[in-house]
Amino acid sequence: MSGRWNLKLEMVSESEIKILRYSRDDPEGYEKEDQFPRLMIDEDAQRTVLGVYLMPFDPFKSWANISESVYYKVVNPAHIFSYGS
Repeated sequence: MSGRWNLKLEMVSESEIKILRYSRDDPEGYEKEDQFPRLMIDEDAQRTVLGVYLMPFDPFKSWANISESVYYKVVNPAHIFSYGS
């Protein structure tokens, strides 16, 4: 089953996170999608994740809006698809 992309993270500080998993193979993404914040990944040209924009869930928006989001620097930058389950 494939679902929405879900980010599992650990807060390191008020402005930094550690990515534990980034996957769409998580049934919880369907079950609780209206409880999870929207996110947008900040990545460079090599697809290394530099940070994440998080915005509270809004049923009328399908993506995070940078101007309404909080930015968190990623302390364990890696290729976007290396955070698998």
